[in-house]
Amino acid sequence: MELTPYYEAYEMKMRLPIAIVVLGLMYTPITSGHHSVSGRFDYHDEVTMTGVITRVVWLNPHIRVFLDVSGEDDAMTTWLMSAAPPAFLRRAGISKSKLLGDGTPVAVQGIRARDPELDHMWVYRITFEDGHFFQMSGPPGGE
Repeated sequence: MELTPYYEAYEMKMRLPIAIVVLGLMYTPITSGHHSVSGRFDYHDEVTMTGVITRVVWLNPHIRVFLDVSGEDDAMTTWLMSAAPPAFLRRAGISKSKLLGDGTPVAVQGIRARDPELDHMWVYRITFEDGHFFQMSGPPGGE
């Protein structure tokens, strides 16, 4: 079958955009859509600490709670605590109006980040002074 000059010109014009798209896709970094808790946090390094909640960020992929903790020398350290996704916590009855960053004193239980230089943990339970608590996720090992 003989190609018409119009078809040949069209075919040549389409080769460049197609080549650009293909090359672009080949060199795009492969990113992970999600990360595992066990990849960032050490299930064998459980910790309980007390402090005050100063800020709560209700965004995907995980809620972030900031806890000011007083150290041995009375120096204040702000810990970042990652928690389950907002939708999970809403289904568990935990809402923005119930978990505020308003200086509320709490005790938290969780697991530390694998990187010992980070003040970061995965929180699975927040207990308030009056004894009520929010179970954010299950503890390590499903206990």
